[in-house]
Amino acid sequence: MARLTALLAFLFLSCGGGDGGESVAKAGTLTEYPIVGAATPTGAKVHLRTDAVEDVAIEYADNKNFRNSTTTSEVTTAAANDYTVVFSLSGLSADTTYWYRVQYDGVVQSTAYVMKFTTLPSAGNFSFAVFADVAPTDRAAAAYANAKNDGARFALQIGDFDHGNPSTLAEMRAMHRRVRDVSTLHGADFAQQIASKMPVVHVWDDHDYGDNDEDKNFEGRDDAWQAFDEYWPGYDRPSADEGLWHSFVVGDAEFFVLDLRSQRDPGTDTDNSSKSMLDGDEIVDDQKDWLKAGLRTSAKTWKFIVSSVTMNPTARPASTDHWGSYETELDELADFIADNDIEGVVVLSGDLHTGGAVDDGTNSGLATPELCVPHTNLLAGNTANLGTWSEGVTAGARGYGLVEVTSSGVTIAAVGANGVTRHSLLIGNP
Repeated sequence: MARLTALLAFLFLSCGGGDGGESVAKAGTLTEYPIVGAATPTGAKVHLRTDAVEDVAIEYADNKNFRNSTTTSEVTTAAANDYTVVFSLSGLSADTTYWYRVQYDGVVQSTAYVMKFTTLPSAGNFSFAVFADVAPTDRAAAAYANAKNDGARFALQIGDFDHGNPSTLAEMRAMHRRVRDVSTLHGADFAQQIASKMPVVHVWDDHDYGDNDEDKNFEGRDDAWQAFDEYWPGYDRPSADEGLWHSFVVGDAEFFVLDLRSQRDPGTDTDNSSKSMLDGDEIVDDQKDWLKAGLRTSAKTWKFIVSSVTMNPTARPASTDHWGSYETELDELADFIADNDIEGVVVLSGDLHTGGAVDDGTNSGLATPELCVPHTNLLAGNTANLGTWSEGVTAGARGYGLVEVTSSGVTIAAVGANGVTRHSLLIGNP
């Protein structure tokens, strides 16, 4: 009953009720919480969706009373892109909290229905949360609230969000709506604790790209790209029509977010120099060359490689769906990092379905520290073939990753859904 009440309140507010003096929208209503992405010190993007054609805009300000607010240009949602729209907010100040709300036909929908986010810092300490592997069924996700309480400034969702295995454009769109649908337990937890509170960076893995272990040959690849771009407000991509890989900067850290599906050769192929997880199609301006160039030229102390599957080849040795099945390419990247004396590289990975694992580089394929984050809320996690991790690995249990960047170094931690740290490692400044 409480969940139904929350849903009805959401729908009531998004249609303009609850305020006594505001107009009701003429046609469409919001179907899920808006979400903020592509945050920088001076800007961000906001995604929203209506259920029918509607003229919409975003009003935003650096105070909850919306004094001296700015309103974006109005956009009409359309069926061609499933009534979704992404707004760009500019002229913001670094490390500053902004409130935003939706307008229909120039009318604020509700003064009660407002959300906020904080722009990214240009320098100084910060922390962020990392999530992966969400259940395809209705199950609460306490990890979201505890990550917010830990002071995370933004969230990375690095794949299998959720395990729906969509094969058509309609199924993909429905999946993207479902993950922040307040009528479900985990959708409500994500919407209310993460999406409405902080920027989100998302990249897919197999179960939210297509089917299990899917690769570049997935028949629905073009539909997957389309649905993703309709529903996620992301950073600009260097090869936007070829995959999701991109980078972004926060303070003294640069993030290299990999797309390990749409350019991946089949895992069952023979492992040799022609087998690639990064550039199976051998395109111009490919992901592998982009990653190497970015790591070599980055001026930041910390370089986070965001990998949706584990880079520790000792984990899941019987599976073809991880970097251990692409060991030739993994060794190539490790040699590149070593030969170019690139310091400060840290891997953030998922897909292992454990309670989290941390390695100091002894076992990870790049010979760099790796945090493999716990699954978010699966019914039962992985309890076998966990691999060897220098700082430990926990079987099964739910949770999230937490990373803190400070003047003394970086701490990577696997944290339980209850907020208790299981494994952690402090990496001193290089």
